[in-house]
Amino acid sequence: EIVAYFFPDYVDFDLYQPARNMSQRTKNWRVLNAEVFPKIGLHAPGTVVHDITNSDPRAIELFLLHLREKIEEQLIRTG
Repeated sequence: EIVAYFFPDYVDFDLYQPARNMSQRTKNWRVLNAEVFPKIGLHAPGTVVHDITNSDPRAIELFLLHLREKIEEQLIRTG
């Protein structure tokens, strides 16, 4: 949703399933890594995805900081 706020054309919400369990959350992250993050020059390694889907606050915070940097860079590139 954060990426879609800034770049609505980058995200197709129809590709994601309701994340009721760990397997679905992981699948959604795979879609993000394959379809959305490359458009802004970002990749979430498996260890990061694992930590985020397991609600590790530090991993979430670090990922969001990195996401912010990539969004800012993309906004500068795209005007």
